[in-house]
Amino acid sequence: MSDICSNYLVGTDPAYYGVQQEDFQTESRRIVAEGVQLIKSNAPFPQLLEVFRARRKAIAEKHSTPAKELFGLSRTDAKSLETGNSFFGSTTSYLAENLPQGNARFLGRIAQVLSTWKSGLETFSRHQGKIEETVGSRTIFYELQVIESNDPFLGQIQRAPLFPQQTSLSEAKRIKTERPEEYKSNALKMQLVVLNSRYKSPERCARSGREDYRMSLFFLGTLRATVKGKSYLLGRHLTWLYRDHAEDPITRMIRCSRTLVTHEDVHLIGDTLEEAEKIFQECLAWEPSQGLESLQRSVAMLRFYFAYCMPHWRGDGAIGDWLELAIYHHHGFTKTRHKQDVSPPYAPLSCITFSDYFKWYKEETIIVE
Repeated sequence: MSDICSNYLVGTDPAYYGVQQEDFQTESRRIVAEGVQLIKSNAPFPQLLEVFRARRKAIAEKHSTPAKELFGLSRTDAKSLETGNSFFGSTTSYLAENLPQGNARFLGRIAQVLSTWKSGLETFSRHQGKIEETVGSRTIFYELQVIESNDPFLGQIQRAPLFPQQTSLSEAKRIKTERPEEYKSNALKMQLVVLNSRYKSPERCARSGREDYRMSLFFLGTLRATVKGKSYLLGRHLTWLYRDHAEDPITRMIRCSRTLVTHEDVHLIGDTLEEAEKIFQECLAWEPSQGLESLQRSVAMLRFYFAYCMPHWRGDGAIGDWLELAIYHHHGFTKTRHKQDVSPPYAPLSCITFSDYFKWYKEETIIVE
């Protein structure tokens, strides 16, 4: 019997995850069937999400999964805010480690844009731009920016103190509203701190720094999308380029750079889940006369929002799979599955537009009645 859910974790640690995979797939079939019954009983989206959250937590405990206490733990939970930086309460995905082919796909897509900005081997005539697309009633923006490492703005950010670790959610919202530039600068500094500590360059760490991690420019990508009729920040990408006066920095970026993905700020999660609920209802309202691609687009949109929102510290990959499959099973596509050796949870994070992601989605998801 083929796997119902993606098995992307097996390759990361075959000795551990491979042993658990069969049981995980068995549990997933049961949980998806439970989700279908909840949908038939008109259970609201928050209830379905809560059931899946509890089931993912139970599986982590059953399997004694490392950091099992984080599975199903909401990023807005009081325990989370006591131990983490509650100002952003954000968490980070590392594309090169979590999805190597996704890191390559993302850098290749960025390279296409940056190549049109160049005015020479190592110089850029343009340093910022925006891609905008409308999908139904929602508008998605992707803002791109190249920042020189000697830019005074960057130096100012690096010297500025971080906001207090225990800044409350209400205070975070107030600062973002009243001091948006300060808020944005602090968020970027948080990203740079994580990037530089994760990928040490020889300039910063002579003994353990890697040549591949030399940085002289930074690329910052900001994803915004419609939430409750307004434009919300869903996530950020950060990577680097380097001028060695020999190789094209964009070519070197594709070969050497790693991408940091910062998920949605914690105080925005509630509103984004409300938008996800609207998309979920659109998925359930689908009629065959609308064509299969219409259903695929709505389900893909749900996964796109959910991946960047990431409401829990761990476990949202499986929860996203279960949501998706429960929708397809509800509509009679009971043999739907993902292709093997792909990573549905991370795929949206490697795309800068929904169109890019939807193209991948249609190729990697097998929908069968």
